[in-house]
Amino acid sequence: MGDASDSVSRFFEIVANWKAILIERKPSSATKLFTNQPEAMVFNVPICDMTRKVDYLQGIDDSLSGIAEMMIQGVLQIYFPKVLTEGKLELRKMATAGHMTS
Repeated sequence: MGDASDSVSRFFEIVANWKAILIERKPSSATKLFTNQPEAMVFNVPICDMTRKVDYLQGIDDSLSGIAEMMIQGVLQIYFPKVLTEGKLELRKMATAGHMTS
């Protein structure tokens, strides 16, 4: 996430007098949005096409944070080993690209 100068929604706020609606799951990124686009409606929530419980893991920075069920197995093993060893996640087999498979 960059600053407001590389934001498409910010462009339309200025040029077309639009009011942006921004949805961001990562708390740190949502905070940046509040700062960079104070006129926008910012929602710090996840959105999905189905209702289900997921586990959000906060890593040492945003690049290592995300929904555990969507992470590549190797990332979980290296950066979140306790999650796997304590059995807190019921993970299905994951493809190497990090997408869930049945």
